[in-house]
Amino acid sequence: MEIVDAQVHVGPGGLESLIASMNALGISAALLDEFWGIGAGQPGYRLPNGVWRLTSPTVEVAQSLHPDRFAYLQRLDVEDPDVATTVRRLAESPGALAIRLTPGLKKAELQAFAEGRHRAVVAQAVEAGLAVFVMIQGHVELLAPYLEAFPSGRFIIDHCGMPLEFPLGPDGPPTDPGPDFAYFQTVLAMAKHPNVALKWSHAQGMFKETAFPFRGLDRFLLAALAAFGKERVIWASDASTSPGARWGDLLYCLRAHPGLSDEDKAWILGRALRTWIGWPAPS
Repeated sequence: MEIVDAQVHVGPGGLESLIASMNALGISAALLDEFWGIGAGQPGYRLPNGVWRLTSPTVEVAQSLHPDRFAYLQRLDVEDPDVATTVRRLAESPGALAIRLTPGLKKAELQAFAEGRHRAVVAQAVEAGLAVFVMIQGHVELLAPYLEAFPSGRFIIDHCGMPLEFPLGPDGPPTDPGPDFAYFQTVLAMAKHPNVALKWSHAQGMFKETAFPFRGLDRFLLAALAAFGKERVIWASDASTSPGARWGDLLYCLRAHPGLSDEDKAWILGRALRTWIGWPAPS
């Protein structure tokens, strides 16, 4: 069974140790997201209108050196006046398979998302054949108009779609709101849209289940599989920003899960990601 991690953050240095960890855990490939840490400066440069245009230098090097092991996504800001050019460049770049929008991180951007101001960049990404990851915890219902407007798009709801587990400051959502089990029904209802998948990551924090092997998550995972199907539930460790959980624990709680079939595990742990974002396995 091939294992592919759908979210691994990278920053300057550490590529060799990353590959060593993947080898030790039996992870053959990973989708990379350039992120230098919460509170750290992120790579990029300031545009005349004040927008910080993010770049992914470490990710691009990693993918260039190891094209069979890494692909990547790029975070975009809809206030970038030339975001369309960035999308076109990504579509032409080896290993760039998706964009990531993060309207769930700031109140102003969440309002802009609700008003439809992300439609242009989503249209550009869909036309370019790029998948669209959306970090919109606790507000997944705002994604429905985009799913309806772009039926040929391939969308992924980040981090179980649940309210965020960690503080983000005064311009972000309420800090550490605690588990909201009832809201997961809203997340599950999104499965009626055939063009959206669910990223199963940070579940330990979102549902406040911190003791390995995290069996308290079973009812939520099984509900997600019943709603979305195994073809649309995508595992990601996001190990570098998963407090209190080791990368191996995040993997093996699913790999050794007694209630999942081998076929379920094969889809959740890699096949679903490859299929959904159009990332073929090496021949």
